[in-house]
Order: sequence, then structure tokens, then C-alpha cells
Amino acid sequence: MARLRARSEFADDDEDSARRNGTPGSSAPDDRKRVRLSNDQDKDSSQWSSDEDEEEIPYTNGTNHLNGIRRKSTVDSDEDGSQSSSGEEGIPLSNGTTHVNTAHQKRLSVKPNGNLPNGEPSKIPHKPGAVVRVKLTNFVTYTSAEFFPGPSLNMVIGPNGTGKSTLVCALCLGLGWGPGHLGRAKELREFVKHGCDEAIIEIELQGDPRRPGVRQNPVIRRTIRKDNKNSFEVNGKAIGVKKVLELARSFSIQIDNLCQFLPQDRVVEFAGMTPIELLQSTLQAAAGPEMLEWHQNLKDLRAEQKKSLTQNKGERETLANLQRRQDAAKVEYDKFIQLQEVEKKIKWMEMCRPIPVYSAAKRRAQEAKRKREKVEAELKVLGKKTAPALQKVKAKQEYLRRTAAYAKTAKADLDNGIKDVERKKRSIEQVADEIKEIETQMEAEARSQKKYREDQKRVRLQVTNLEQAMKQEPEPFDSAATNERLRELTQQKRDTEESISNMMRQAQEVQSSAKAKKQQYDNAKNQLEALESQSGQQESKLQRLSHESDLAWKWVQKNQSKFQNKVFGPPIVECSLKDPKYADAVESLLQQSEFTAFTVQSREDFRTLQSYMNNELKLHDISIRTVTVSLDQFRQSLPDNLKDWGFEGWAINYLNGPDPVLAMLCMTKNLHQTPIALRDVSEANFNEISRSSLGSYVAGKTSYRVTRRREYGDQAVSTMTRSLRPARFWTNQAVDTQQKQELQELILERREELKQMQKELEEFRYRREEGRQRLKDVEQEKDDLTREKDEKQKAIAQFKALPSKLEQLKEKHESIQENLRGIVSRHGDLASRREDSFFRKAGAALQVAKDTSRLRELYISSIKAEVLVIEAVSDHETLAEQNQDLEATLQAKRDEADAAATEAQEQNTHAKSLAKQVVAVSKEMKDNAELDTFIMNEVKAHEISPEELEARIESENAQRDIIHVGNKNIVKEYEERQRHIQKLTDRLQEFRKRQEEFRAAIEEIRNLFEPKLDALIAKISDAFSDSFSRIGCAGIVEVYKASSIDDADDELLGNSTSIQSQAQIQNQRNTSGNMDTSSGNGLDFSNWALHISVKFRENEPLSLLDSHRQSGGERAVSTIFYLMALQSLSRAPFRVVDEINQGMDPRNERMVHGRLVEMACGESGGGGQYFLITPKLLSGLTYKRGMRVLCIVSGEKMPRAGEGGGRIDFAEWIKRKRELDAKREAGGRGDSGVGFGSGSEVEVGA
Repeated sequence: MARLRARSEFADDDEDSARRNGTPGSSAPDDRKRVRLSNDQDKDSSQWSSDEDEEEIPYTNGTNHLNGIRRKSTVDSDEDGSQSSSGEEGIPLSNGTTHVNTAHQKRLSVKPNGNLPNGEPSKIPHKPGAVVRVKLTNFVTYTSAEFFPGPSLNMVIGPNGTGKSTLVCALCLGLGWGPGHLGRAKELREFVKHGCDEAIIEIELQGDPRRPGVRQNPVIRRTIRKDNKNSFEVNGKAIGVKKVLELARSFSIQIDNLCQFLPQDRVVEFAGMTPIELLQSTLQAAAGPEMLEWHQNLKDLRAEQKKSLTQNKGERETLANLQRRQDAAKVEYDKFIQLQEVEKKIKWMEMCRPIPVYSAAKRRAQEAKRKREKVEAELKVLGKKTAPALQKVKAKQEYLRRTAAYAKTAKADLDNGIKDVERKKRSIEQVADEIKEIETQMEAEARSQKKYREDQKRVRLQVTNLEQAMKQEPEPFDSAATNERLRELTQQKRDTEESISNMMRQAQEVQSSAKAKKQQYDNAKNQLEALESQSGQQESKLQRLSHESDLAWKWVQKNQSKFQNKVFGPPIVECSLKDPKYADAVESLLQQSEFTAFTVQSREDFRTLQSYMNNELKLHDISIRTVTVSLDQFRQSLPDNLKDWGFEGWAINYLNGPDPVLAMLCMTKNLHQTPIALRDVSEANFNEISRSSLGSYVAGKTSYRVTRRREYGDQAVSTMTRSLRPARFWTNQAVDTQQKQELQELILERREELKQMQKELEEFRYRREEGRQRLKDVEQEKDDLTREKDEKQKAIAQFKALPSKLEQLKEKHESIQENLRGIVSRHGDLASRREDSFFRKAGAALQVAKDTSRLRELYISSIKAEVLVIEAVSDHETLAEQNQDLEATLQAKRDEADAAATEAQEQNTHAKSLAKQVVAVSKEMKDNAELDTFIMNEVKAHEISPEELEARIESENAQRDIIHVGNKNIVKEYEERQRHIQKLTDRLQEFRKRQEEFRAAIEEIRNLFEPKLDALIAKISDAFSDSFSRIGCAGIVEVYKASSIDDADDELLGNSTSIQSQAQIQNQRNTSGNMDTSSGNGLDFSNWALHISVKFRENEPLSLLDSHRQSGGERAVSTIFYLMALQSLSRAPFRVVDEINQGMDPRNERMVHGRLVEMACGESGGGGQYFLITPKLLSGLTYKRGMRVLCIVSGEKMPRAGEGGGRIDFAEWIKRKRELDAKREAGGRGDSGVGFGSGSEVEVGA
């Protein structure tokens, strides 16, 4: 058996570092790259084309070119494993491997003929969907390359950074998936070769003769442009990415499934997959689509069932709680019902009160009616007996009535006459008032006439004066000249004001500049004074170190009152060294952020200081630290072992300063745990320190930092050293003379400038006073001219207004004349009205005299009528006295009859009012049958009296008082609760029916899914266990069927035992590593998972594969064995694993490689197509027929284009190897520059 070993002697510059220099995976311009593309050995050399068909392009700086090589070569394998070769160029190939230099060549094309190395035709065809050919143009590091993978195991080998993973990228992107599945570049344009505009990926897949449309090999071509756009073609026809993905998935290609496609940057992601994700990926890779659908349906059904269980769980708990409350309230409810019955009876009795009262009132009304009829009959008989005697009395009474009426009429006539006389007297008084008013008006007209006479004289005098004034015109006035002069004065005023304003502005500018110069002068003096003190020197250092921190410190010193506690400044000004010889050591432990950090003692002060720094001062380069612990927590003495090692003390012990600042340095830089020694430590002490827990220390002129990796044991210790720099801050240096001289010069310069500015300000003040005096003179002249102008204009205006005023006065004189004429006319009218009033007053007086005479006659008639009335009354009283007893008897009977009628009326009215109440009760009886029965049986049947009814009501009230009920709403709550219980009971029945439907649906799908899943995982586990057993280890794969922990599952689904909790199920792993899920229901389908258990040593049990129990190499072995176990069951046409052997030790790598070769290249050929990408290979690895090795190498020693055809002559290498072996056996020694093994082993240096 021939073995192939590849070793790289070049620097492993990975593709990430290359990507930083250009496009992903691109090499430096001076690199020379070699791509070895393996091919099963040709049977017929005519299968290969000549180099003459290809154009060779020399190397161009910055570009890698691939030159297509067409060579005839055959390799025959001897029985002892040695090889011989013959060919046009004599290129010996190890086990059918073609090696091609690609550093400066343009194109590569190798066509396989499907033959094995011994010349026998290959019997292993490509599966449908397998990769037949990959062609790359300007893709990442390749200018042009074409790969022809074999149908089984394809090993892509070569050093890091040569472009192995580029093939993986091409498969992913070329089949339609995005760069996100690679874990590398995020954008497509990053895969275009540096300096090119577009990249082309062309992938040919094996067709499927059994499927229409893909019987021929589909060729997918993807073009990626630098502007991040791309396009697809299938067999030369443009197509969308969705159609490309559909085509790939129709061949069961799953680039997004880590079980099929595991690129280098996602190996860790695969190892980090949860068991649940691993099961899902396994089903996608190895199970049919119906199983994925069943699994999803089970998860959906169970989710809906659990949602229903969760919702109903609350209802069931509510129902039980309501039932308990209902039972507890039953006794109180019965008492309340009894109370309601008593109160209802009382209510009905009270409602019946009108019935017995009405019956009694009705009887009394009937008795009163009979009494009234009897008295009226007696009055009628008595009236007939007394009628003759009473008739004379009635006649006298009638005479008295007529006489009284006559006397009343006479008295009325007398009263009316008196009223008429009084009315006429008032009329005379009214006429006298009219005469008096007329005389008042006449006096007012006389006064008006006198006034108008005076006005007339005054108007005549004004008219005479105006006529005289109109004869004297005012002197002429030149308004244009005056206005022009006013404008000139206004402009002079404006110019003067502007001049003064400019001077004021210039003075303010000089004043502001002087103020700034004065501030600089004061600052320089303060700095000069501070430079002489220690604190001033430290503040000067702070200013040079951080200008913003210096400004912040000055602000803090002035505003300490704004904080709850004292705020401390940076350590560079707050702290000092106790001993200057430790300055280098202590300063080496701190960075600039520690030297300039402010220390606050509360979170509130931190927020306050940060707010002022950022919002008001606009300072952002400020470091603030909060210290809430005491320095005493950090104080400790130096242990004896540290003293033995030469340390003199902790770093914090050599600093003076406020406790909070020192505590801050301990918290941030661990100065309380960092020892210092002025002398270097010895080698022995250095080793002891490395084994101790000390993390950092300073010794001599060196700072040490120790790093320990506990997961790798006590020996995993590394120490980083750094030479100390001279101290810059806590030093006793002399005053900076240059800075002092600069400050002194600045003070002198500012002093001279201030003197000059003072002179300028004095000149400005003098000029300002002159301008103000000029402005005052101009304003005075302007005011005088304006006043003169106004007076002249007023005089002219008044002269022009004289004619109109004269006309107005004439009109006023005429008006006065008219008013005087009106007064004379009104005076005549008033005199005439006064004369008429006198005549009417005299006539009214005569009529009053006549009416007074008539009143005397009426008075005499009234006296006579009153005398007649007195006589008639006397006669009537005499006769009535004679019949007084008879009248009294008759009147008594009349009174008795009236009383009987009144009583009968009252009793009848009372009975009618009670009858209305009885009618209302009757209506209630019609609507309430129970009330009707109660009244008929309890009231009417016994003809109960009102007193008896009241006694019964009192008895029932006493019974009601005996019954005690706490909650008055008990009946309402009880009945509402009962309705709620019935509603929940009905819903529970519907819920049980729904749950039964869920259970049946889950059981039906589970009976289909679970057996197939068990069988599939059993096959995977068998293959996985077999691989482990062949390397002397053990491993199994099993399905963990998570169970539900919902108690309602037992109650509603009919389980007799309760479901175990999730924690109990997790602990049910038996000693063999299997999961015992027989006691669970396995209903938690969403958490069904795939558990991989392995053991690599005999004395340990099987344990779950995770990132904690196994090493990186063991996890890699387990991962590749699991992928190999999937291969025979997977529907995927090919599988990609990139650098999975990284982290494996040589033993595991050999075992994995042998098993991989055995499965992928077995005689059955059922292993499918595999791509194994690795940067390294061991010697002595297994090789089988059907393997294809694609070697990609690069380096400075590779042949350039045109040197030996651009290929490595492996035949020459093997020949030199054998010669060297022969010399060694003969005792000689030689060195070819490459290493070769002995026997049949061939070692190829890349």
C-alpha cells in the first residue's frame, strides 16, 4: 500500500491575513502559487491534449496566472508498492496525482478519463447532483482554474493561504447560496480577484437519467461583478437565483446544512450545535421530506395542545376553586333563602293591610248612610208641622231685605256724587298747574332772548376784527430752503452719531482685547509663581499631558460645593512618591488614563461631574473613576515568600496621596497586589514566581506579567516582559528654565501691549466727547430752525383761514337773528295758551258749585232710607222672638241631618281611597299566583282584622330578627358562581373533546414518524459505533425523546402515572450512556434531540459530546465520524469538510483518515462524494482506489512560467529519494533539500 505525505516548509499565512491585503484569500504580489489537481491515471495518453493548444502568459506583478498543462503520463504500481513512470516529460505521479504550478500561469484544465492508477477503468460513477467539474475565473486568488473532482473521496491539500478554502467558497456561491453560509466575507464583491471587474464560477453537476429535465449534466454559471451585482446561467440560459436554488435542492444539495457543508469558519459552529439543532440538521440531511413534515406537524400539534392545556389549566383550577367556595357558602345560602322567605311573607302581609281596613271602612260607610236617611225623614215631618208659624217670619224678613236694598242704593248715589265733585276739583288744580308751567316757559324764553342779544353784539365785534386782520398779510416764508437746511442738519447728526458709534465699537474691541491680554498676563504670572512650587510643576505636567484634564481640574477646584463629597483630581497632581528611586517601577504600572483620572466617592457625584464635563464644559477626553470602598481593604503586608524572592514591598506602599485616589489605583491597576524589587530576580526565583499565583511584578528594570491557562494544566504558563521607561511625572526635576523664560517674556510683552491699549482708549474718550459736543450743537440748531418754521407756517395757515372764519361768523350772526325771531313767535303762543287755561278754570269752578247743591238732596234721601231699615229690623226681631223655640227645634234637626250627611260622605270617601289600594293588591295577585294563594288562604279565608294582621306581622318580624346572615350579597354571588361553574363545566367537556382530537392526531403521526426515526438513528449509531470500535473507542448516537411536564397530560390523556420532571428525565442515563425514556411520554417534540455519546479511554464511561468534556481533537474526531455515518444514509450527493483535522493529534488523524478512506472508497462505492480540505497530512496515511488528491501549493521556490514547463517533476524527486536511500544504506550521506521516507512511503515536499 502506497502512502502519501505532504509537508509545508513555508510560513502559514492564512487566508484571513491575505484578505487584509486585498480580496479574500488573495496573495501578495510576489507570491508564486502552485495548484496540484489530482486525476485518476489515464489509460490512454491520447486523452490528454498538448500544451501547444494553450497560450502561456508570463507573470505580471500583482496577478496570479494559471497555465493549462496537457501532459501524457502513466504510473504503474509494482507489487512491492514502488512506482515507475513514463511520459512525454517524464512526470511521475504518486498514485494518480497530477501536480501543476499555478504561480504565474494563466489557465489550467485537466480532463479525467475515469481510470484507476493501475489502468483499470473506474467502476464508481458520480451520483446525481455530485460535482463533476468546477471552473473559476478571477475568483479570489485564481485567475483561471478548472477542477475535476472524483466521485468518492477528494482530498484538497496544501499550506495555509494557498486557496484551498476558495474551492469551498466556489461551491457555496456557485450553487446559489450567499456568503453568510461561509462565515467569511459579507459581500459578494469581496470574492472578485483584486484588480478585476468580475469573477465567474462555473459548476457542472452530474445529471439524473431518471428525471426529466436533468438527464444531461446541468452547468451552473454565476458571474459576480465588482459593484456587488451578480447573475446566473444554467446551460447558457439566464435564470434567477430562486430557480438555481430549486435546482440544487432537487438534487438534495443543502449548503445551509452543516451536516453536508462544513466550511472552515463554521467548524466551531457545528461543534456548538445543540442536540436539538443536530437532530434537525440530521433529518434534513438523511431523512425524507415526509419525516421533516411529520416532525414539524408533531411540534405544531404539541404546541397547540400545550397552549390549549395551559389555557384550560387555569379554567380547571378556577372550576375547582369555585366548587370549593360554593360548598363553603351553602349553609349561609340556605339561611339567606329562609330569611328571604320570611321577609317575603312580611312584605305580603304589609301589602295586605288595606284589605281588612277597607272591609271595616266599608261597613262604617254603610252604617253612616242608613243613619243619614233616617234623620232626613224626621226633618221632613218636623218641617210640615212648623210651616204656618214660620211663614209670617219669612214675610217680615222679605220686607227687611227690600228696605235694606233701598237704603244701600241711596247710600251709593251719595258716594258717587261726592266722588264726582272731588274729580272736578282735581281738574281745576290741573289747569292751575298748566298756567304755572306756561308762565315758567315764558320766563325761559325771555332769558334766551337776552342771551342771544349778547351773542349778536360779540359776533359783530369779531367780524369787524377779522375784516381788519385780512388787510394785514404775513411776511413771505421760504420752506424749501428751510427744509434743505433741516435735511443737512439731520445728515450731520446721523454722521456724528455713526462716528461716535464707530468710536465706541472700536473702544469696546480694544477694551475686550485688553481684557483678554490682561487675563493672559495674570495667567502667565500665576503659572510663573506656580512653576516655583511642587504642586505647580505637577499641574504644568498635567496641562502638557492632557489639556482637557487640566481645564477640568481647575473647574473642580472652584466648584467643590456642587458635589456631595470631595472630588479628587488626577493622581499626577494628587499623589507623590515616598522614594524617588521607585519612580520608574511605579509609573510603569500606570497608563495615561490612570494618571489623568478623577476620583469621585458616589454614583451621584459621578453623574454630576460627567454632566458638567460633557454638557457645559464640552470636555470629552475626561476619565472619571468611582470609589466606594476604603483603602484599608487593600492594605496588606508583604508575605515572607515574596521577601525571600527579593521583593521589597507592594507598589501602593511607595505612593503618598488621598486614600480614595490610592484605593482607585488599587481597584484599576492592582497596585496592592504588585510587588516591586530594585534588583532583578534570579532564574530560580523566576520559576517559583511562575508557579505561584502572582499575576504581575516589577524587578530591576523590567516589568513582568504572568498569564496562566488553567484548562491546560500547571505547565501552561507564559510571562510577558517589558523594559521600564524613565519616569516622567513623579520626579524631582529642576524648574524648566525654558518655560520660565517664555513666561517672563510673555508677561513683558502683555504689559507693553496693555499700556498701548490704555493710550488708545484715552484717545477714544477725547474724540467721543468732541463728537458728543458737535451732536449737541447740531441738535440745538435743528430744534431752533424747526420751531421758527412751525411758527411761520402757523401764521400763514391762520391768514389763509380768515375768509372761511369770517363766513362762519356771518352765518352764526344770521342764526342768532333767526333764533330771536323764533323766541318772539313762541312768546305769543304761550300767552294765548295761558289765557285759554284761565277760561277753563273758571268754567270748572262753576260746575263744582252746581254739583255741591245736588249732593245735599242725595244726603237727605239716604237718611230717610236708613230710618226705614231700623223700623223693619225691629218688627222682624219681635216676631222671630215669639217663634224662637220652634225654630230651635227645627234647626237642631237640620244640624243633626247635616252631621249625618257629613259623616256618611267622609266614610264613603275613606272607603273609596282604601278601595284603590285594594285594587292595586288585586293586580299584584293576578301577576303573582303565589301571592294570590297566600291572600286567599291567610287573609280572606279567615276574615282577619287589621289588629290580627298587625300581630302576625310583628310575629314574623321577630322570626326575621332571629336569623343572622353575614354577607347580604350571598345569594347573588352564590347564583353567579353556580352559573360560572356550569359554563366552565361545559367548556371542560369541549376541551376534553379537543384534547382527544389532538391526542389522536399526534398518535397517528407519531406512529409513522417515530419508528422511521428510530430506524434511521439506529443505522447512524451502528455506523458511528463501528467507526469508533475500529479505533479502539466507543460511541453511540441516540434520540432523546423529551417528555412533557404538564400535569394535565396525565389527567386528560389517560396516563396512570404522573410524568416525570425534566430534571428527572435528564438523570435517567444508564451506565452505558443510553437514555431511559420509557417512563416518559415523549410528547415534547420541540425538544427531541440527538445525543452523541463517546469515550476515548477504556477506564471512563460514555459521556455526552460537548465543548467541556472532550478536547478539541476528540470533538473533531467525533464530528467527522458522525458525518461519515450520515454518508451512507444521506440523500446529499456530496459532502464538504474544511480543515476538520485541525486540532487532532497524529493518532486521531490517522484513525479518522483511514476510516474516511474506507467508507468513502469502499468496494460498494456507496460512500458518495467527499471533499476533505486540509493544510497538513501525516506520513503513512491510507490510500485506496477512487481517491483523488488535489494539491495546491505556493512559495518562492516554485518554478516560474516557462521553467520546466511550469510543473514539478515528481519522477525526478522520487529518483533522487531512492538514490539518497541507497547512499545511506552504503554509509554515505546526501541532502536533496526534501525529505523522503523509506520503503514504499513517498514524502512530497510542498
